Amino acid sequence: MITNTTAPLADLEQALIDTELTAAKKLGKKAPETKAAWSTDRMTNKITWTMLGLAELSVSVIGFSLGKSVQEGGMLYAPVYAQGEPDQITLVLKYKLLGASRVFHSQFGQPKEYTGKDLPPLGVKVDWQVPVGGRHMARVPHTRVKNMDNVDVVFMTEDGSFVQVQIGLVTRSGGFWVTVQQIHADQVVTTNELLAINMGWPHVKTESRLIAIAAPLLPQHCTPPNKYYLEVFPNMGPELIRLAAEARCCVARSEMIVPEWSPVQIKGDLPAKICGKSSWVKATVNYFNLIVGSGTASLADGTVIQVHHTRILDSQSGQPLHFTGRFGTLQAMTEVAVRLDHEGEVPRAASIVVMPLESKDIGI
Repeated sequence: MITNTTAPLADLEQALIDTELTAAKKLGKKAPETKAAWSTDRMTNKITWTMLGLAELSVSVIGFSLGKSVQEGGMLYAPVYAQGEPDQITLVLKYKLLGASRVFHSQFGQPKEYTGKDLPPLGVKVDWQVPVGGRHMARVPHTRVKNMDNVDVVFMTEDGSFVQVQIGLVTRSGGFWVTVQQIHADQVVTTNELLAINMGWPHVKTESRLIAIAAPLLPQHCTPPNKYYLEVFPNMGPELIRLAAEARCCVARSEMIVPEWSPVQIKGDLPAKICGKSSWVKATVNYFNLIVGSGTASLADGTVIQVHHTRILDSQSGQPLHFTGRFGTLQAMTEVAVRLDHEGEVPRAASIVVMPLESKDIGI
């Protein structure tokens, strides 16, 4: 049975929901849906995603079974029960439009419209390797090849609001996992070039000389170091925004409303049982990507550090989650406890603990 990575994740998710709703009320907008609706169909071995009345997206695996799926905010993952040593695992993607009017598919950074057409399957090659120093150990699978192990699907409405979902196949602790992540939610906005430059927003120019930007719709996508969609996705982003603006799927800048980055903070100081062991500090997660299993977080002084799934510890036992076969994730805009690794040129977290909202509720 697959369980949540840490006990306080449900509390953190609710806190993020409350922050999102509060931001929406301040802006005078209709509050966004609290979360995606996920389900696992054990008869057909598929995972189904429904959100914001945009669309339903289902993911299934050809020839193999899926285990119980786990949802954490805008992230979903489920184990794949593969037999033997397959050289490829193929994911089948199907969608049903609800409120969205257009759907795009992107791999290798090239978005193409698939409205009214079947999405292409994702075939992921598997490389079986003997672990380093493990001559007599069983071979383990590897799937990570940039742009080969994942695809992005974008659902867009007539006013240019869109949600980008990333689907992939990853390996963790010698097993296969299907991952689905709401990677970004933005709106295409037209303006003039001078205003875009003055605002400091990256922009694209269409053939009809429209100037378009992408404005984030959710607080967690207003990450301070990388708040602009066109910077986060320099390959597929410009072409997607250009296609939307040319199709007049956009709004004027006067209608643009950008939410504020509103981190969920740990209450009080870190507990003595952490501080007494080594130099632990608080850090706010900027983003975390399921495909690569890593992201960044910011310290109180603004220093940006790298975070990786292998460094996430169980909040009760202190053991690395991946040692137990569990799937470690971090939620953007939440505060975590980190112990820094001061070796090397790039600051990184040597250990990470997802803290309860009340920091005293920790077992290690």
